[in-house]
Amino acid sequence: MAQGDLSGIWKILLTLLFFPFLSEFAKFGWGNPEDTLWLMAGKRVFLLLPILAVILAYWVSVICLLTVILRNKRRQFINNLFVTWWDLCQSIFSFWAGIFKFAFYFTGAVLLAIKTFIFGVWLLIQDIVLVPFRVVKNLGDNIVSGGNPWIAVGVTLGWCVVEAIVFTYVTTPLITDTLANMTGDQLTSSMIRIPLFLFMFFIVLGSYSVLATWSQVLKT
Repeated sequence: MAQGDLSGIWKILLTLLFFPFLSEFAKFGWGNPEDTLWLMAGKRVFLLLPILAVILAYWVSVICLLTVILRNKRRQFINNLFVTWWDLCQSIFSFWAGIFKFAFYFTGAVLLAIKTFIFGVWLLIQDIVLVPFRVVKNLGDNIVSGGNPWIAVGVTLGWCVVEAIVFTYVTTPLITDTLANMTGDQLTSSMIRIPLFLFMFFIVLGSYSVLATWSQVLKT
């Protein structure tokens, strides 16, 4: 008789605690097979944990209500039970608000990362493509602005090249004959012109540097 009563009590408890939520949990918390992927994912993210919390709170509430008869401060216990349910509702809403807050900040972080990446690629492209233009611009600014007389320096170097070419052309036969007599071999003009041109170019540059030094000495 006692075992039959206990089995009946367990059946009643299972009927009150488990079966009312089984189908609802499978439908709303985990998702139906005919649901789409996004709908099933949304149910598992937003409803799975709240439904489990409500089921657990319901089980505990039913068991606690069965013990109300044996308690002394029943009114205070019932008040605390309702306050606990209120706190559970607040926790569920805070959980949903936290998910939306996380999605908002995560989206902002992703957009900021994409913006930073695009801005960095754009700056890299500008640095690569605009380097020749920037070099020409800086060279033009240095030439136009005050400071070193770049125009005079360029003209002087050009005139030194012209003088070196003239002296090379004039002295090439003499140098060729002189080296041929010294070595006993006949040398071609093409072997002599390049080193002779470099030698004459530095000689002309040295002469202009000497003239510039004398002019500074005479001014002082």
